[in-house]
Amino acid sequence: MQPESPATVGRLPSDGRDHLAALAGEGLLTLEVLQGYVSAVVFVREAGAAMDGLFHDLGVDNREFEAMVSVYHWGPRYRTPGAVASLLGMSAAGVTAMVDRLVGAQLMTRQPNPTDGRSVWLTLTPSGQVVVDEALRRQVRWLDEVVGSGLSREELLSLSGLLRRVVNQLLPDYEPPRMRVLTPTEEKE
Repeated sequence: MQPESPATVGRLPSDGRDHLAALAGEGLLTLEVLQGYVSAVVFVREAGAAMDGLFHDLGVDNREFEAMVSVYHWGPRYRTPGAVASLLGMSAAGVTAMVDRLVGAQLMTRQPNPTDGRSVWLTLTPSGQVVVDEALRRQVRWLDEVVGSGLSREELLSLSGLLRRVVNQLLPDYEPPRMRVLTPTEEKE
């Protein structure tokens, strides 16, 4: 018996639905679950692209915004370049280049780390804080329009709880950012 050629090894049907169906069937991975996963991937991709557009006039892209939020809202644990790199799935060199740009734009600063003299802490400047606050307002409005308009309050709460459980399974030490909700008066300012 001859071995299969590389062109036929692991070959799956060409139709996307059949492809997912061929992958499904083991454990809890049903076709519907895999389709939901693919939908989540598409949502994340589209949301990232939308955020880049929403933040463009603020002078930051979605990845820079995520780094700034981690530094601003998530506490000391996420203020080092290494922690930001880990959180965002970026290389140290990539974070260094990004931080250099944010420092040059006067949105972020590097300060000596008070607990480890070998590293630095990243902090936002007052201008950086204004950018993050405005970007968060825009992000919340977009999510409310896109996600909130199509789901009931109960569905949104269910989705939120399920997403937190999945994230906690992937990142057991993850803690959501400590943010406060703006009052209607603050939102108008």
